Amino acid sequence: MAIGGDEGFWAESGWTESEVKTVYGYAGKVLLVDLSKRKVKDVELSETLIEFFIGGLGGNVKLITDLSDRWIHPYSPDACLVLGVGPLVGTVAPGAAKVSTVCKFPLTETYGFASGGVVFGIMMKAAGYDH
Repeated sequence: MAIGGDEGFWAESGWTESEVKTVYGYAGKVLLVDLSKRKVKDVELSETLIEFFIGGLGGNVKLITDLSDRWIHPYSPDACLVLGVGPLVGTVAPGAAKVSTVCKFPLTETYGFASGGVVFGIMMKAAGYDH
């Protein structure tokens, strides 16, 4: 079944499902880096994450809640720091070069986020990663 649930439209367009992902602006990959074990792993970005958690920040929140325990201490080796870019990063849309970060703050031990950057988000997307 085609993305978007309307088989007729996508069939008539002649686009494949992988081309539709490109049109939507997702690179389709997540890079998991374990600094303690010095291991790196590529994981495919799930369609659920794309559909329900649009953009870098929404995906970051979903990933950090999936990858870490909510009671984990912020300085624990198992604590996560999630970086993500939205689907508009790398396009000509104004202000679309942002990268967002979600982590657990040491002072309050709650999740918080920050965003910024000009070049890093574009470089991350050009390298083929959304998170």
